[in-house]
Amino acid sequence: MRRRAVLAAFGGLAGIGVAGEVFGDQELELTSVTVENVPSQVAFDVDLLDPEVYVSAPGELELSVTNSLDEPVTFYNRGIAPFGVPALTTPDGREIGALHSPAYEESALVGDFREVEFDGPPGYVRNLRVDRVTEVSVTLDPDETRTESYTVRQFETWNEPDHIRLAGGVAPLLWFEPAGADERIEADLTVHINWQTRSWLDF
Repeated sequence: MRRRAVLAAFGGLAGIGVAGEVFGDQELELTSVTVENVPSQVAFDVDLLDPEVYVSAPGELELSVTNSLDEPVTFYNRGIAPFGVPALTTPDGREIGALHSPAYEESALVGDFREVEFDGPPGYVRNLRVDRVTEVSVTLDPDETRTESYTVRQFETWNEPDHIRLAGGVAPLLWFEPAGADERIEADLTVHINWQTRSWLDF
């Protein structure tokens, strides 16, 4: 039995998990990711760093983007750049939950909804408050890559399909402008994530 499974099993025996597992800490396993409609100006990818998602221990994704052009490209977003505050959604766009990042702690533009205030009207991604007025940006030189890690926390699975999506929260997931361009590009990305449930009793 893996160490995470052991900790989950003994740490959750006293109650019911988020997804309704009576004994122990039910695991959500992210099984695969498919990315569609990536603009030719960039390379974008999502890696499953830790596909096992427990109530007591989140999983982890890494998002990466590379400038594929011969000139600089500036990426815009809200909260943090370049990817902002992504959210998991159903295929029809209903929000399931926000992804969390260590980078939020270094930003004054995103945080727990009980602890942060902004001058303008905030946006919300589940339990996070995001400044939806102030833009943040980062510029990548040709062939330069920027990565950001995000944690995936447990979500209720009663009515969720086994196929969910990753999308932008209060701004597009990928929103950029090549040097010398007349306008910004909002990428029409589709990020599919397949998942399944497993109990610690399966190990």
